[in-house]
Amino acid sequence: MKNLYKIFILIIFYTTCFFAQQDRVLAKIGDYKIYESEFNNRFDFSIHPNLLNRGDTLEIKKDFLNQLIAEKLLSLDAKEKGLQNDQAFINIMTPLRNMYVRDALYKREIKDKVSYSNNQIKTGLERFKHVLKLKFLFSKNLDELNNIYTELKKGASFDSLLSLRIESKDQIIPKEITFGTMDKSIEDEVYKLNISSYTKPIKSGDGFYILKLVEIVPNPNLKDAANNLEDVKRIVETRIEREKYLDYYHNFFAKNRITADKVIFENLVKLFVTKFFEKYSIQKQNNKLDKIYLRGIEVNDIFYLMNEQLQNKEFIKLSYKSIKPKYFLNQLSMEGFYVNDLSEKSIRASLSSYIRKFIEDELLADEGKRKGLENDKEVKTNLAMWEDAYLSKMLMAKMIDSVKVTDDELKHIYEMNDWSDTMPDLVNVAEILTDKLEVIDTVLQKLSKGVDFKQLAGIYTIRDSLKNKGGEYGFSDISSLGEIGEATLKMQVGDIYGPIKTDEGYSIIKLIDRKQDTTLSKKSFEDVKNEIEKKITYSKIKHLMNEYTVKLANKFGVQIDEGVLYSLSNRFLNLMLVRYMGFGGEIFAFPYTEQFSDWYKLWQQQKLVQ
Repeated sequence: MKNLYKIFILIIFYTTCFFAQQDRVLAKIGDYKIYESEFNNRFDFSIHPNLLNRGDTLEIKKDFLNQLIAEKLLSLDAKEKGLQNDQAFINIMTPLRNMYVRDALYKREIKDKVSYSNNQIKTGLERFKHVLKLKFLFSKNLDELNNIYTELKKGASFDSLLSLRIESKDQIIPKEITFGTMDKSIEDEVYKLNISSYTKPIKSGDGFYILKLVEIVPNPNLKDAANNLEDVKRIVETRIEREKYLDYYHNFFAKNRITADKVIFENLVKLFVTKFFEKYSIQKQNNKLDKIYLRGIEVNDIFYLMNEQLQNKEFIKLSYKSIKPKYFLNQLSMEGFYVNDLSEKSIRASLSSYIRKFIEDELLADEGKRKGLENDKEVKTNLAMWEDAYLSKMLMAKMIDSVKVTDDELKHIYEMNDWSDTMPDLVNVAEILTDKLEVIDTVLQKLSKGVDFKQLAGIYTIRDSLKNKGGEYGFSDISSLGEIGEATLKMQVGDIYGPIKTDEGYSIIKLIDRKQDTTLSKKSFEDVKNEIEKKITYSKIKHLMNEYTVKLANKFGVQIDEGVLYSLSNRFLNLMLVRYMGFGGEIFAFPYTEQFSDWYKLWQQQKLVQ
């Protein structure tokens, strides 16, 4: 069934990251300290490209610590340069800060208030023992289902009536439910039934149901008593949390009055219609549309297309503040603007939905700030970690922009090599592409357990053209693969790397093979120019960053407590953890560090010479 009828509910997940109560200091960079909690969390939930290729796990931990120290050194330098006041940094951190504040509000007002009785657990354990098999009659019209119920009470056969209805095609095999897979109010009615009896018409999210109990069988997924108890507690807690969330949501938004400027809305619709058409009209003609979206600069460009008078006008008016178009569009650019199709109706509906969610998020974040949750310890710790990561990347980006490769350098490398038989510029890559972070988390966990990459690609990749090929591209020129091709420059055959952030979502790749392209007796300079430039640029960037980090280490000072490092018991999971935030939203739980650590060896050598 495509919809599986909304009576079978989706459980909401919420993940919280915990920090050690008493942290040992692992490293000092000037007055800054790296605690074991940050190292453990970021190491355990990061991808380590060399983990499968090197047996010395301590060396991998040292490399990661050196990467982390480099991040902190660059962040300290970025702060001295005032990059925290850069508008680009503010634009990144504002929605992130609001998300963490909302998350803290959710924890305080909802999650921390969840409690349950022994009777609720006892009832859950009893229900958990069995699987109930059900058939159902469904209608969006209550009067229609009431008439059917009347016929049933007069003696009509449930199965005979069902056989005449469209929903029967989805019930050749009865639907199975266990404790926690239905809305509680409906589940309570079902568990009152005897075999072959049925409920009165029951209202659900998508219509009305009459449910018939066909059979009760033992739950094949039962575990030991302790694990069964934990499963039941989780279900009970999730349900209570959901109820408290709905109560809070209703009460909170009922007291807020919001208006949005209709003229600006209509202008935005018009501009987005044009922007989407410009981007996708040719692809639409060729029937190559997989996903339709605008992201980043594509969204921000809309602001500069607006009439100047509208740019400075109030777009959304709350009772205590107003929001201008630029702020809204910046937030939307971070999330991305997705639509179902290129019609004005679809774009209008999606924009309206995004505006509504934006307003809700703003109100909740402001409520959290009003309650002082910006100063919550976990909020501050998480934000400080992300600030360091973003500031270091911003400084790196500015430095990388200064790296230039001249034509003379390119020609010199070309002339020094025989490009007919030494250029390994063809790679065969398998890819798993997704736009959902939870899928990344699932895939990485399965990979860490040894599940075949191509098998997972066939299940999870959203790149339809490669799904039946196990995600495999076949041999391609590195330069034709964009960010994926660049990543292969750092990989060995068999390596798995990712996630790589692209405009399409997130990619995890596996380098299946690499070979030299010898189809031409001698490649011309123009044939290999781009490939040579990429390699030289990468080499220069690596050299520049390592040399610069050595200077920062000398400037700020670095101390490592190797005793603490040796004593850490890391899990070597080689996966990324997705954090689901209260009131909606998801992010990687921890930032990803840049893969350069050679600065430390250079620094040590320099100290020996001195």
